[in-house]
Amino acid sequence: MKAFLSSFRWAARGIAFCLKNGRNFRIMTCAAGYVVWFGWMSGLTAGEWGIELLCCGLVLALEGMNTALEQLCDRVTRAQDDYIRRAKDCAAGAVLLASVCAALIWLVITLGGGYWQALLSWRGGLMLLTLPAAVWWSFRGYSL
Repeated sequence: MKAFLSSFRWAARGIAFCLKNGRNFRIMTCAAGYVVWFGWMSGLTAGEWGIELLCCGLVLALEGMNTALEQLCDRVTRAQDDYIRRAKDCAAGAVLLASVCAALIWLVITLGGGYWQALLSWRGGLMLLTLPAAVWWSFRGYSL
């Protein structure tokens, strides 16, 4: 039982590592936060919530796996290696595909359900005011 409970601590440590060291993970986390905020503003149905949360979870999980693969590959060698480059490219491509699909699903739900009007409300304006802080948090430690 102790090992089982420890696995949650190790998983949380992995998520914390991704948040601290992974610029793309932070970007995806911010995007997921905005999707949830917009969903709350829009009053999504239970099915729409399920689809959007599944998409967010999938993208974040794939980004975490991409970060893990990059860490492992960098541990193996820092030298130019075609196999490692291809492995990293494939993992990044998987994240990109999931992200594009998630964005398209968000657009279909938002535009198809007429929820775009929520962006024009005062809460939508408040959401836009938070963007500079989200961009700063996502890119902190990196020069643009």
